[in-house]
Amino acid sequence: MSRSIYGLYYHDSAAAGAKRYFYVGRSVDALRRFRQHNYAKKAGHEDKYEFIRELDATGIAWTFDILREIPDGEYPPDNERWFVIKLTREGHRLMNMRYGSEEHRRELAEQVGSPHIRSVADVKHDRLRRGYLASKRVQRRIIATTLKSEGVPDVRSDRLLPRVLHRCLVKHEVTSIEAGVTIGEIYRMARTHRNLEPLRVEAAKALLRFRMR
Repeated sequence: MSRSIYGLYYHDSAAAGAKRYFYVGRSVDALRRFRQHNYAKKAGHEDKYEFIRELDATGIAWTFDILREIPDGEYPPDNERWFVIKLTREGHRLMNMRYGSEEHRRELAEQVGSPHIRSVADVKHDRLRRGYLASKRVQRRIIATTLKSEGVPDVRSDRLLPRVLHRCLVKHEVTSIEAGVTIGEIYRMARTHRNLEPLRVEAAKALLRFRMR
């Protein structure tokens, strides 16, 4: 099902009738969505509806146009985000910039200011990059919590530690890791190939305790 990116706008009489976009959205039927906005303006509490009521009160007409038909295979939110970025850079005061959580607004502001985002493809790349970094942060928290409470009872069969670190520990015959050791400490010991003997000693104790549970 094809979608389009649309923009709500009015003509600014103070700027020779220039278009002033105030909202960007996406829909499978932009005309129908425009009519829904026109109906929702009567009681809608969102910023765009309050702004539309202000336009109506001063007799300024507002309408919409299609900014882009989204090709099959492209992710619609990336297209919407790109036009929010593009129009904001061009000086349009979009209500989209006010929505969402503080983190969402901060992310959008960073993208608007980033010289590396110049197209829908760049928005996609940035979304994937942020998703990867977020997943890595979650993974690090899980690893840190597990190491603190349980350690690694069996290094060889472990699937939680980063693979590079896992291979290094297996190579140096570390069989298990004592609870309470941080991931940073393990990395430092693995990088220097020193201090692994104390780790093996503590690991043996941890494994014994694990087996006695």
